[in-house]
Amino acid sequence: MSWQAFQAHLLIELQTELGHKWDGLTIALSWLGNYTTYLYLVTALIIIMGTDFALETGILALLAMVSADVLKLLFLTQRPYETAFPIRSLYQDSAAGASFPSGHAEVATAVYAHFAFFLRRRAYPWWGLLLVIPVLIGFSRLYLGVHWPIDVFSGWVFGWVLFELTIRRPGILGSRHHFGILSPLWWMIILLISTISHFGLDTTDMLRFVATFSLSAYFAPAIGVVTSARHLLLRSVFVIVPMLLMQLTLRDIPLNDVHPLLMMAFGGWLGMVGFVFQCVKI
Repeated sequence: MSWQAFQAHLLIELQTELGHKWDGLTIALSWLGNYTTYLYLVTALIIIMGTDFALETGILALLAMVSADVLKLLFLTQRPYETAFPIRSLYQDSAAGASFPSGHAEVATAVYAHFAFFLRRRAYPWWGLLLVIPVLIGFSRLYLGVHWPIDVFSGWVFGWVLFELTIRRPGILGSRHHFGILSPLWWMIILLISTISHFGLDTTDMLRFVATFSLSAYFAPAIGVVTSARHLLLRSVFVIVPMLLMQLTLRDIPLNDVHPLLMMAFGGWLGMVGFVFQCVKI
């Protein structure tokens, strides 16, 4: 039995054993690992946790997305539903590019390990539960038939290695003003690269979003952790309402594709919102 046939056998057994009763839940879990979901996550983090933690998370997610896309371009492996094996597949819209490795598993592992590490250092007893999330996301990719087991396992490993190298070990991301890639020149170069890159659309969107966020945040006052429910509500209004207005405004601009402009507008606003929060003292 070949390696691919063995993996196909595992997927078929898994799908046969579980049937269709988990379709809705696994699609929801897979959506949680979609690249675009991290844009919403970073937006929520700047409201709740402040600039530095949101930037760390955004950069870490972006690094995981880019590394996964590079590996996909190198290996160009077929997805299970692209082979002759009788593997049922759902939610193919979430499966872009080659199969190896699972970007969903890699990004989720890096990001939620970062969250767990943050809580562990502050002695929260339930920090370990966050590590269950990438496991469930990876499992959902197998159930949905859009990845091979080796893709998901490798995504977990690569995501953890990235977390170790950037967050846990040397603490490269520990200070936004000491992390060299946060300098405006670097982010301008990255924005230029995004116009000619061959990464997936969602990765390119995240790249533009994080680049403009970091570029503008470099010059804006840093936002701290929210301190009250009232401040949480006010921060949410000041962040989300302008983003909705941007979306409505840019939608009417007569351009072929306003999506890149929208991503940069969102990122730029999240970086500059520190000036607003400082003025209204929230």
